[in-house]
Amino acid sequence: IDEHSADWLASAQTLDGPWVVQTHIAIETELGLRVVNGHSVSASVGKYFCSVPPVMSGSDKVHLSVCIICVKDRFPRARAVQHELEELCRKNGRLEVEVRLCQAWDSRNNKNQGLYGADIVSKGCPSVQQLLGCALSHSALWESLSSGGMPTTFSGIGQESTPSAGSTQQEILLVLEDDAVLNAERPLCDILLRILLDRTLDADIVLLGAHEDESWNGGCKMNAPVQWVNDFLVKLYCFMGFWGYLITPNGARKALNCLWGTTDHPRPLAADCDVLVAHGAMVGELRVLCCVPNLILHPARDLKHRWRCSCAGYEYRIHDWKTGTSLDQV
Repeated sequence: IDEHSADWLASAQTLDGPWVVQTHIAIETELGLRVVNGHSVSASVGKYFCSVPPVMSGSDKVHLSVCIICVKDRFPRARAVQHELEELCRKNGRLEVEVRLCQAWDSRNNKNQGLYGADIVSKGCPSVQQLLGCALSHSALWESLSSGGMPTTFSGIGQESTPSAGSTQQEILLVLEDDAVLNAERPLCDILLRILLDRTLDADIVLLGAHEDESWNGGCKMNAPVQWVNDFLVKLYCFMGFWGYLITPNGARKALNCLWGTTDHPRPLAADCDVLVAHGAMVGELRVLCCVPNLILHPARDLKHRWRCSCAGYEYRIHDWKTGTSLDQV
């Protein structure tokens, strides 16, 4: 039963096993699901996420800058994500976004030897063509944010986004990759507003979607026991996934240092950018929080794969695991 609206969500006879609900977008753990047995209602299981309390009072719009990292052959997909996010915000009425499509670095044709010789990539770095382009694409946004500028829009394709009238510079940047899936079944805009308006949050990066599971990396043991910061944010040390996150200017500077070192002590790229930032969190160089449930989902690797935040007992798989299509479109 929904604690706020009293609507029925599901019924069962026992509390055994993880609770998973099916939405139009995904099958997903519902940590706040209550179970009805006869006419009595059981104790709440975990935390509650089907809705969030109303955002604090105030009529002023909250402006958020958004950059979608996009390779040219996935431009239509990125544009669809942009339009969906803008429509969600329009319906919300309080959160106003300025979305830019930012051209990704494409390193798929780079020769490994030249990169090694220039000390751009460490010789021990695997899958250079894939990792370098991702690292450079995110780093370009971080550099712009940390220096007080904004990334350039995707040049030569489609129409550029223009700032809304009266919009102000937002110190927090939302970064999405072009294969991101918006979890619109959740109160996405309301949760974003609560994060943006909460001045007590101490975080350099807020992951809106990520993966952490000990079966993937033993370092994820550091995430347990789960540390809830509020009703929908947990503290993470070890993780993977940069398909959707909020980052501050200070967080951008710290993330750049995690990848490339400092001006006085530069270093070549040694691993995937998300893994390097996670290592920074593990050694205390920056503070990372993660939203549970995830607001930004990601296509799975195969039909059986699940993305997880194991310390919180959360997992999901979108219905169309290859492309991120909603249930209505399958």
